[in-house]
This record gives sequence, structure tokens and C-alpha cells, in this order.
Amino acid sequence: TINDLYTDLQGYIESTEENGYHSGMYTSASFILLDLLKKTSIIKKEYSIKVIGHSLGAGMSAILVIQLKLLLQNHNIHAWNFATPPCCTLQSAQNYEKLITNFVNEENIVPRLSLENLYYFKNLYLFLKDKKNEKPEPKDDKNLFIPGTIYYIYKNDKIIKCGITKAEYLYEITPQQNLLEHNPR
Repeated sequence: TINDLYTDLQGYIESTEENGYHSGMYTSASFILLDLLKKTSIIKKEYSIKVIGHSLGAGMSAILVIQLKLLLQNHNIHAWNFATPPCCTLQSAQNYEKLITNFVNEENIVPRLSLENLYYFKNLYLFLKDKKNEKPEPKDDKNLFIPGTIYYIYKNDKIIKCGITKAEYLYEITPQQNLLEHNPR
């Protein structure tokens, strides 16, 4: 939808006291959080909070559970996400490994898609095409990553496999077959 496109295009980093987030997804997650807090006067400690998301919804889900955990530190909170786009700075992504579980298919571009990755990919293409410019390097301080534990699903010898990988291995838009074998955890 137009709203989704607007959210996606706000791809710069929104910094808070604790973390850095994809601005559009942070704004959307904040609206959801405010709405949730308005409708729920008391969230009892014995309640478990689970949030599930896919694609853009997974990015908002990840940010939402981080915000919830900052507010409700003693609650059992967890997100289960599929095809999560990069939505947090590397430090934020690493800080919440136990709070968020992600499933990433090797053939899905969404988990590698951010504005900084697109700029890098464009500059890499121009470098390879013209060989006039310096080879570009990705800028980690401007890049976004997938927060939490990441289960990477891939096909090897016609067998579907799954293993855990790190956020910093999923930031480039390149073919990354056997990512787990090249970057074991």
C-alpha cells in the first residue's frame, strides 16, 4: 500500500537514548505501542507477550518488542518474525538476541534490503561497470541490521537446511549461498 511504501522510504536511522532504528518502522511501532498502552491499562506481570510479524510487519514487530521490553522489563516478551528487513543498528541488533527470533530464507531479498544497502549496491555496480571509481565499502555506522537470533534457511544438495547466523552477515545484496558454512557461529 501507499502507507507501506511511505514507511519503507523513511529508511534513515532514528536514534533514541538506547538504540537506533529504521525511522519509518520505528514510527509505526511507536503508534502501535501507544495504541496498545491506551487500550490496556494494566499488563499483568504473569502475562506473556508474543508478537509475530512478516516482512515490513516483522521489522515493526522487532522494534515493538524492544520498546515493550524497555517499558516492561520484568515481563516475558518475545517476537517471532519471518523475512525481517534490516531495522536496527548493529549494536541494537546484537543487544536483543534473546528477545527476537527470525527466520530468513536465503532467496529472500527483504532481509538484506535497506537504503544504505541500495546505495552500496549501486556504487558497487558503477565500480564494476566503469572501474573508474574506488571500490565502495559498506558503512556500518549508517547501515541497519536484523535484530535478534537469526535462523538462516537454505538449500544444499537439494536438502533444505537451517542454522543460526549473525546479523552482520546479512547486510549485503549479493548471492550468499551456504552463508552458514562460510560464516559459522
